[in-house]
Amino acid sequence: MLVLRPVVLGRDPVADAGRPGAATIRLVDPARSVSKTHALVEVVDDRVMVTDLHSTNGSRVLTPEGDVVELDPGLGATVVGGSTILLGEFAVTLDRAPLNSV
Repeated sequence: MLVLRPVVLGRDPVADAGRPGAATIRLVDPARSVSKTHALVEVVDDRVMVTDLHSTNGSRVLTPEGDVVELDPGLGATVVGGSTILLGEFAVTLDRAPLNSV
């Protein structure tokens, strides 16, 4: 996933007025474990942040070391490159790349 601006992920995501300019990415989830508007991914102070948007099935982060961190709804959490964001049963892997390489 390439994050150049805030991104809202979900089955049928809607960016709200509090996130002007946020892109929406629709995830095809046959298990329907991803909420319509599930999570926000953004870069803040050169850190990638993920915020669960009060989803039904929650969000977790699987770190490169194998630890699973449950995200508190509405609170942003820093995610390092190589982590996997788990949205319900749906997984998104995060890689960091220098901006000049994309």
